[in-house]
Amino acid sequence: MPAGGGRPLDLRKDEPYLVYDRFDFDIPIGEAGDTCDRYMVRMEEMRQSLRIIEQAIATLPGGPINIDDPRFILPPKSRSTGTSRR
Repeated sequence: MPAGGGRPLDLRKDEPYLVYDRFDFDIPIGEAGDTCDRYMVRMEEMRQSLRIIEQAIATLPGGPINIDDPRFILPPKSRSTGTSRR
């Protein structure tokens, strides 16, 4: 039974994979199992996902995020659109 039904079930906690064991997040649990309860659980799941994303961003190293290779990144707009516009 999923978390909306009152039981905590989340593989990221039960059997952590990738880097989920490094993040602090809660498993939302519903009590009634009705439509409203499932909705509230989904909303909290989104909040917890945001919490994970914020923690992941905080661990990123500083510096440029784009590779310096024109085969993989678009040129600046000034180079691609030209200087004159009609």
